[in-house]
Amino acid sequence: MDEKIELEGIDISEYIPEDVVEEVLRESRRKKEKKEKKPYPSSRELAEVIVVGAKTYQGSPNEFPEYIIELLEERGYYAGHVTIKRIWRMYEKLVERGVIIDYLGVVTKKEER
Repeated sequence: MDEKIELEGIDISEYIPEDVVEEVLRESRRKKEKKEKKPYPSSRELAEVIVVGAKTYQGSPNEFPEYIIELLEERGYYAGHVTIKRIWRMYEKLVERGVIIDYLGVVTKKEER
């Protein structure tokens, strides 16, 4: 190894074995090249996707959560921990608050429960 490694003006290349220096440099390059993790969707982001998904989805209500997960992944989110229950709970809240209408016809009114 020809390059000199200096720390606070001291040449440390004569104190540290070359194989250790090479290993550290290799590890630091590997970390830089490592892919960035996709972010988890926040509740707000999930709500936005559900609003868009509810308006564009055409199919069975049983397949709606899978459609929402696909939309999340298309937007660059990691949807591995987004559960079907969380999607339906958010859908129900959005319908109850009047943000969207019940496009899928799955939400019952509180008086009917």
